[in-house]
Amino acid sequence: MKNSKCFSFILLHLLILPSTFSLDLREAHSFQKQTLSAQAYVDPKGFFTIFPPSGWRVWEYPKDPRGKVAFIHPDINNLDLRIIAQAAGYSSFEELAENTEMRAKQIRPQLNAQVSIQRTSLGDAPALRITVTIPGQLKQLQFQFLRGGMYYNIAYGAPIYAYEDFLTIVTQSIATFEPTLRDVTQKNVIRHQVSGKVRRATLLIQMGKLEDALKAVNEGLQIAPSNSKLKELKRLIEKSKK
Repeated sequence: MKNSKCFSFILLHLLILPSTFSLDLREAHSFQKQTLSAQAYVDPKGFFTIFPPSGWRVWEYPKDPRGKVAFIHPDINNLDLRIIAQAAGYSSFEELAENTEMRAKQIRPQLNAQVSIQRTSLGDAPALRITVTIPGQLKQLQFQFLRGGMYYNIAYGAPIYAYEDFLTIVTQSIATFEPTLRDVTQKNVIRHQVSGKVRRATLLIQMGKLEDALKAVNEGLQIAPSNSKLKELKRLIEKSKK
C-alpha cells in the first residue's frame, strides 16, 4: 500500500522555520556541557523508550494516538529530536524504501533541498538514514525503520550553524532508543491511519489545496465512516468551496 506518511514529518518540521536566528555564541556552543539524561523517557502510549539529551524540554502529544514526542533544546530555536511510532502502513521494508525515494524526489524541487538516503541498521532492524539540507536554513537527520508491526521515525533537526555541534549527543541518544514490542491491534492500525488522514487534510486545507484535502478526508472516511473529525473537516471543505 503506497502512502506519503514517511516524509510528512520532514515537511511539517521544515515549514515552520523562522527567517532569522539570534543567539549568543556562548549559548550556541552549550553542546560542550551536554550529557544524556540519567532517566529513560518512557513513551506513555507504550511504544518505545529512549535516553534524551539532558536538559532538553519534553513536548508530548497526548491527543495523538501514536507514540510521539519532541525533545527541544532550551536555547536554540528549531533544534530538537523528535520521535514518531505508529502502526506500520507498509507491507515490507522495501516498500518503505521505495516510498521514501519517491517522496525525496518530490521535496527536492519543492524546498530546494538536498536529500540523501542510505540503507543502514538501527539495533537489529534494517533502517533508512536520511539527511535533508535546506541551504542556509536547516539540516535534518532522520532514521526510519519497521519492527514488530510498527513504523518508527526518529528525526534530529537543527539550524545549519548548530547541526554539527549537537550531532554527537543526539547520536548517542538515538543509540539508546528501544522499541517496546507489543501486539499491534487492528484498533491501533485504524486509529493511526485515521489520525494520519486528519493531519494531512488539515495541513492541505491550510495550504489552500481543498481538492487534495477532500481526497484525504474521503480516504479516511472509508476506513472510519463515523469519525467526527473527518466529518467536520469535510463540512469545512465543502463550505469553503461554495
